[in-house]
Amino acid sequence: MRFEGRTALGSRVFSGLAPLKELVRPYYLKWLYFRWKKENYPRSFKKCWEYPTTGIAAFLERSESEQGNRRDLVFLPMADWHLYTQRSQHFATSLASMGYRCFYVNPHLGREFPQTYFNSPSVLVSTLGQRLLELHIHLLLEPVFHCRRLRSNETAIITNAIETVLGTASSARPALIVSFPVWQDVAFQLRERLGCKVIYDCHDLMAGFEDISEDLLEAEQRLFTDCDLIVFSARQLMESILGQHPGLRGKAVLMRNAVDLADFPACVSRDGSNARGAQKVIGYVGALNSWFDTESVRLAALAHPELRFVLVGPVASRKLDVLRSIPNILFLGQVPYREVASHLSKMDVAIIPFLSCPLTLATNPIKLYEYFACGLPVVSTRLPEMDQFPGLVYLADNPDEFLVQIEKALQEDDPALRSRRRDVARQESWMARCAQLVEEIRKLDA
Repeated sequence: MRFEGRTALGSRVFSGLAPLKELVRPYYLKWLYFRWKKENYPRSFKKCWEYPTTGIAAFLERSESEQGNRRDLVFLPMADWHLYTQRSQHFATSLASMGYRCFYVNPHLGREFPQTYFNSPSVLVSTLGQRLLELHIHLLLEPVFHCRRLRSNETAIITNAIETVLGTASSARPALIVSFPVWQDVAFQLRERLGCKVIYDCHDLMAGFEDISEDLLEAEQRLFTDCDLIVFSARQLMESILGQHPGLRGKAVLMRNAVDLADFPACVSRDGSNARGAQKVIGYVGALNSWFDTESVRLAALAHPELRFVLVGPVASRKLDVLRSIPNILFLGQVPYREVASHLSKMDVAIIPFLSCPLTLATNPIKLYEYFACGLPVVSTRLPEMDQFPGLVYLADNPDEFLVQIEKALQEDDPALRSRRRDVARQESWMARCAQLVEEIRKLDA
């Protein structure tokens, strides 16, 4: 097992391999900005240290007695575990409950550490739950992971840390679930050293994001070509990529998003009616970003001041500001996943107001399954993935139609439709998806 020393790393960086801005940023943020603007300190950077955490030596000593016979999974994710719950977290949680040990690498690579590089351990391991572990690997520059590829020395540190954890813990036939192209070099180096299978979980159209660097889009092309298996979350996404790379079809699998019905017990009462108040509530749960259709929501809210529009989720675009002055629109901000069911239980209609663009047309929204888990009428922009559920979703092509469909959804009074949506949620479960994933990985061994 190999670790690159900090002295060697420091000499490489200070010799001019890294821009001055990257060298200064960690110290400016931790010593000045976050102390001056405490309200801007990311909540997920605090949340991650609330779990039992040890240094790597203590973890490895403890791990001797915890090895099992099932395959271990290493998640190289796009999402911070502690920010909001997405596909990778659902996969890891469900696989852990099935008896698989899961290692989830924190993608911030040091930005989450309270102290700067030279005042922190290089690797820490947190226990998120039974058979569910998070690896914190501190790089000197604390790179913003969607802005650039990892440098060779950074790749070496991450690869060595993961190899040490897996090797000394007697990891059983590890497989890598890669969800973001920044990890490309790490994944292939681990495959070369340990014989890991590399699975690319392609759950978004990367080229559709505004802030993904060009070199990461280039890295994704090698992931497509050289990985052992590609898992796509939506058919449109899969066909779009396979149209560019028809030779990949033999290793491509469609594995849509899902829901755990047990996470939403409070949404529907015994008589099938939602726990709503007198005022009708139109609600949305999820990220509020540039692809959110503010005009559809604005038009509907102005047309129906008697309705309350509740938007639950982190705001990541200033374009949402146009809605803040409308009195019957309420922004609740980000909430823990465990509280989502409570908010959905107060809604009469759930909405998916997305602008029609390559990114959204290639998406399979997790929120759709969560809405279905509550039996809610759903009004959505017309997206290809909605074609699976005829009669269960009210579809619109423009803001005027979105308003009309909300009005129709409010009139829905059919318990059978609510039951059908719940049945979909019951069938489209994360456990079922994970069973499919495990089987696909097993085939790679054949």
